[in-house]
Amino acid sequence: MESHRPDIQAIWHRALADGGLEAAWEVRLAGRRLAGRALTQPFRAGAMVATLLAALIEEDLGTGGLTLSRAVPVTRAHAEAAAEAAAGAGLLAAGQLPTVHRLGDLILLAVGAGDLTAAGALIAFLGGPVAVNARWARRGWSSALPAPGTGEPGAGSASVTLADHQDALAAVRHPLLAGPFAAHRGGEGLARALDPAAAFFHMSAAAGGARHDAGVLRTSDGPLWVGCLSDGGPARAGVDHPAWVAMATALAATLERLGLSPLTPER
Repeated sequence: MESHRPDIQAIWHRALADGGLEAAWEVRLAGRRLAGRALTQPFRAGAMVATLLAALIEEDLGTGGLTLSRAVPVTRAHAEAAAEAAAGAGLLAAGQLPTVHRLGDLILLAVGAGDLTAAGALIAFLGGPVAVNARWARRGWSSALPAPGTGEPGAGSASVTLADHQDALAAVRHPLLAGPFAAHRGGEGLARALDPAAAFFHMSAAAGGARHDAGVLRTSDGPLWVGCLSDGGPARAGVDHPAWVAMATALAATLERLGLSPLTPER
């Protein structure tokens, strides 16, 4: 992989690091890294943990011993742990618990809606934090769930690195697992710089002062792998959080500098 392009690296540095944010970023086009920083630095994951869980489920589907119709329990403990880890526990926490959902539906909620209760149920289904951490470590990932204490640890309290997230995303190929990433339609972060119809296969999340968005964008010159994990901004700011604005500013300037046009799924 070639070294950074100084002009693209400078765009991201000006937008994020010069703005006082702690941030990791990466931009790759056709296998060439154009910009990158702190790819192995851990950040509080929030809902980004769902991508790394989806990669494990992809692996299990490949063995033939698992289907996405498998029934998975969802408990009040999952919801309570999710509420402790983030501002909101997600859609499932507002419903009647305990309950049972299809594995595929939980992936849809964890990825498409950032539902941390669904993510907690997926962690339990995969054997709990210790088992999940061991499988991530075997993949060479340094991302980790918190060590078990009393009750179920919150999925949003996991740590994640940008390198691990993008590696996990590349591993998600099953169409029913990949669908929620293609359908993830948050209007913040990197997506803020794009037409809502752009073919952006990604995941975004907020956790405290952290803001993350990472994925792959279809462009006129091929797939642009782009991601940013950040921390240091206000915890309660909405779509105008400085990290969201900085990411969008950097991506828009990158596309302009490279002369790339985002594609839509129909093109």
